[in-house]
Amino acid sequence: MSKKILFINNPHYNHSSATLLEGIIENKEQYDLEIYATTSYNYATMTDKGNYVVYSKDVVSKLVDICDVVITANDSFSPTIISADVKKEKGVYLDSNDHDEYLNSPLNYKFYLKREMKIDKVHLDNVYPFWFAAENRYFFGGRDFETIWDNKKTTLSCMMGKDDSKPWRFEINNILKWKYDKRKDFILDPVYGGTDDSNIDTGDRHWSNFFNALADSKISVDGYGAGLANNTGRFFESLACGAALFYMPITTHLPNPFVDGENITLYNSTTQLVEKINGIIDDDKRLKELANAGFNHMLNYHTTKRRGMEFLELCRGHKLI
Repeated sequence: MSKKILFINNPHYNHSSATLLEGIIENKEQYDLEIYATTSYNYATMTDKGNYVVYSKDVVSKLVDICDVVITANDSFSPTIISADVKKEKGVYLDSNDHDEYLNSPLNYKFYLKREMKIDKVHLDNVYPFWFAAENRYFFGGRDFETIWDNKKTTLSCMMGKDDSKPWRFEINNILKWKYDKRKDFILDPVYGGTDDSNIDTGDRHWSNFFNALADSKISVDGYGAGLANNTGRFFESLACGAALFYMPITTHLPNPFVDGENITLYNSTTQLVEKINGIIDDDKRLKELANAGFNHMLNYHTTKRRGMEFLELCRGHKLI
């Protein structure tokens, strides 16, 4: 008998929700699932894979009672009321807060998915890390690494968005511009424009010109998001586009982690960033090996399909499906 999952969805695009919902949909047949969502965002409606949206509030209320799993994606407003008993019996809370503070109490739910689950903090036993993953739309150059790499012409890109909520990005970007101002094969500013993805409303997070630039880059430099968030969209966008990722130290729980110097390059200061760039920038063989290792590790452990499978196995472990 099919297992039913209700996703109390965000009224907008959200990386965590998109990762989870696309992942569940990717595993729909294997786990024999019926999937329902309360809004059309985050892959709930796709031109090529169906429509999972339930528009009737009365039907949603009934689904809360009959579904095996009820997922609440955090948001400032949700019109769906879920009783305390349902939350405890079969409720899952998806906490996609940029900061490491909890948006709800894990005690209220069967289990709790935490985006920024800090390694140096104590967490309850029913809390599990939930990182972003590579959404299918990220694979702008396909999934054959050799083909992706052969088409690259840009040595390094740093296209991070910068604002007052993440001031460290200004420092990173300014240092790179100062050190490499003569390099014509570097992209050191955000790239926008082109076309959006017609399959999903990302709220202006998907532009073909950006992905073209990323797919053309051998190295992608990224840094923490707002609130020192380890999870950024560009983290997995870079890896899915076959770039060697240079990133800041990972301070949150990440199952199947990346390893510095093996499939990712980590830097803890702008000085170290420049040293590590200079140490590999002219060695195309090592650079390709690093990028290839990151690409393969991402394919094996950090796609939305893999995240969906991990979530569904948690549901099995908690005897929900």
